[in-house]
Amino acid sequence: MIIHKTYLIIHPQTLEPIVIGDTILKLKVRLWNYIHNSKTNKRVKLVIDGILSKGLKPLIVELNRCGDEFNIELNLYQWQINEILTIAHYKSIGWNLLNKFKGGEGGKGGGKRLTPEEKEERKEYQKEYQKKYYNTPKGKAHKKAYREAHKKERKTYIKAYYEAHKAERKAYYEAHKKISA
Repeated sequence: MIIHKTYLIIHPQTLEPIVIGDTILKLKVRLWNYIHNSKTNKRVKLVIDGILSKGLKPLIVELNRCGDEFNIELNLYQWQINEILTIAHYKSIGWNLLNKFKGGEGGKGGGKRLTPEEKEERKEYQKEYQKKYYNTPKGKAHKKAYREAHKKERKTYIKAYYEAHKAERKAYYEAHKKISA
C-alpha cells in the first residue's frame, strides 16, 4: 500500500504557513522539488526564492498520513479527501495559505494513475526529447561538463569500493584455489 503524507511548508523565520500539499515522496525530496522546480505555483516559488535569497531554507512538516484507498461514495481517493479537509481546516482557522486549489488535484498527474499506454507514451516522449536535446551543441556541452565535474567523484568512489571489498575478493579467490586444487 502506498502511504501519502500531507505536509506543510513553513517560513523559517516567521513560522508562517506557506502551502499544504500531499506526497508519496520523502519530505526532503518534496521540499527539494519546491526549491528547484520552476513549474511550482508562482506565488509559492516567489516566497521560497525570497527565503533562499536570505540564505535560509523553508521548513517542511508532516501533518498526517493516509493510504490510497478509494472512497466509492465520494468518488475520491483517501489521500485526496485528507488533503482537501486539511487545507479547508487550516484556511478556516485563518491561515493565509498560498494553495491555488482546494486540494486533491494531485499536481502534475491531476490525481489520476497513468495507464500502461500513457506510461509508455510518456517514456517515448522523454526519449525523443533527450535525443533532440543531447544532439544540440548546448546539450553536448552540458553532458561533457557533467561528466568532467563528476569524474573525480566516480574515481574516488570506485577506489573506495575496491579497497573496502579487497579482503572479500581475496578470501573468495583463495577458497576457489582450494576447491580447484
